[in-house]
This record gives sequence, C-alpha cells and structure tokens, in this order.
Amino acid sequence: MDSSFVNTGLCVINENYFNYDLVPINKGKEYGLPQTLVKMAKDYPIEIKKANFWHQINDIKGLESFKKILNK
Repeated sequence: MDSSFVNTGLCVINENYFNYDLVPINKGKEYGLPQTLVKMAKDYPIEIKKANFWHQINDIKGLESFKKILNK
C-alpha cells in the first residue's frame, strides 16, 4: 500500500443517502457513514477524488496554522 494516501474523511453526499437505513457499528453504539455509503453504492455511482492539498488539524496550533494558509 502506498503510504502517501490518506482518507481525509471528506464526503459529499446527496439527499438519496438518507433513504438508506444507517449501518450500525461498534455493537450498535454508533452508525458508520462509510458502511452506509457502501449500501448506497449498489444503486448510485461513488466517485473518489484525489486531493491536491491536505493539512492535518489535531489541536489549536494546527487550526491556527491552517488559518494562516487560508489567509494567504
């Protein structure tokens, strides 16, 4: 596996997503967005886009550094 790939967690979904029953995960304590998208993919095309930029934000310092990038 290429270690330069990362899932940014960004999804753009249309209203059809909400026509599907959510898939329970973690012993039913939460629901999985990716798992529900897999169900939807049987009826609608899923497109994966390669991002040309990604900035990790884990804390306030990361957020502040990203604000500087946006303001350039």
